[in-house]
Amino acid sequence: MLKRPYQYLRKTYLAFINSIIFIPSVMAFLSVTFSILMMTFEDSELSNEAKEVLKFALVIGADNARFLLNAFIGGIISLMVFNFSMVMVVLNQAATAFSPRVVPGVLTNKSYQVVLGTYLGTILYCLLLIVNIGKTEEGIYIPQLSIFVGMCLGVLSLILFIYFIHSISRSVQVDNIILLVYNKTFKELKSKEVSKYQDYQTVFDKVASWQTIPSNQSGYFRECNRKKLVKVAKKHDIKLFISLKEGSFLVIGTPLLKVDKEIKQEVMDEILEEFIFYDNEYIQDNYVYGIKQLSEIATKALSPGINDPETAIRTINYMTLLFIEKALREGVYCYTDEDDNTRLWEETYSLYNLMYRYIAPILYYGKDDVMVVERLFSMIESLLLAQRIEGKLDVSKINSLLLEFHKTIKDNTEGEQKNYINKAILRINLLMQKSGFQLPFLE
Repeated sequence: MLKRPYQYLRKTYLAFINSIIFIPSVMAFLSVTFSILMMTFEDSELSNEAKEVLKFALVIGADNARFLLNAFIGGIISLMVFNFSMVMVVLNQAATAFSPRVVPGVLTNKSYQVVLGTYLGTILYCLLLIVNIGKTEEGIYIPQLSIFVGMCLGVLSLILFIYFIHSISRSVQVDNIILLVYNKTFKELKSKEVSKYQDYQTVFDKVASWQTIPSNQSGYFRECNRKKLVKVAKKHDIKLFISLKEGSFLVIGTPLLKVDKEIKQEVMDEILEEFIFYDNEYIQDNYVYGIKQLSEIATKALSPGINDPETAIRTINYMTLLFIEKALREGVYCYTDEDDNTRLWEETYSLYNLMYRYIAPILYYGKDDVMVVERLFSMIESLLLAQRIEGKLDVSKINSLLLEFHKTIKDNTEGEQKNYINKAILRINLLMQKSGFQLPFLE
């Protein structure tokens, strides 16, 4: 830890902002600050004018003030306990019915954190008010306006409790889980600040003779500070190629990246300082995690214990949209400096690799369901028809994927099922005939 303080601090920061306590902690701090400001504002002239307008809603008497604040604190603590219990129930159901990997996405739902943060902030606000109610040299001090604001926060907490019940009941629905994962994945896929893309093979041939830099730590490669790496590369007039995909597991000494010239150990340490390793898979770190979660949801839905092919079909539909978006960003990611010189290349999963890796499990478990198989063929058809990615697809690799589909299902379909699938194959063949590829029909 002491040898890599930046990595440790960065890892701690990422873990904190991705945890359920992030927003509640910030709101608790703001609540304490707001409480102090309100009590400071209490004796101002503007406060006295506000009290005249709101005198019908202001509490009178120290005992009444304490009773009111105590009632709000006790009630909100009960709501908070109930909400935490409901969150745990939802997490258990999400892990059981869908996939354990969707749990972080549900757990870090911003609306849940805001509700819990409001509860915690209101409790702390009211506690500070209770402490400041009492006798002074000038008489009994009652921060009436601050207590009125506390009452408003208590009512807001009750309203948010109703919202929370509504939201938590919807969050356990499979359609909403799938949509949540899709939206986060789509947002992360579009947010990549990549200067340009280059062909995989062209880049691989270029960097083949470059010096290899091994990893200085073990674990899952989750993130690197690309902007900082570009600055370091420009500073030392070097070029870098990250040869390991995000999410890959590696041990100390495993090749991590390449550099185009010999560099000193100090420069190597400066580069390695920008790589972060940690275990949790957050979609906002890498869109591939989102595609993986959708694949696992579909696979789980096709398991004998759940047997819900409609969920699998819905998941395939959303994966199709993500694959189309990925096709627009196909190639090695390139990052340039201020002078438009490419300083950093990053290897990523190709569209074909993503499709094969995450569609194969769905095909394996759904090969006996003609609707699931037909939907997979329709997914390929949608990719071939999408005008946005026309000319960006490698039809030869798409054909290889279709041959894998054909090989898997040919012995698992019979009778009318073959006719149904052959119709989908016919539509695909019409789209691929210009490229000279034809998929055999099921006999």
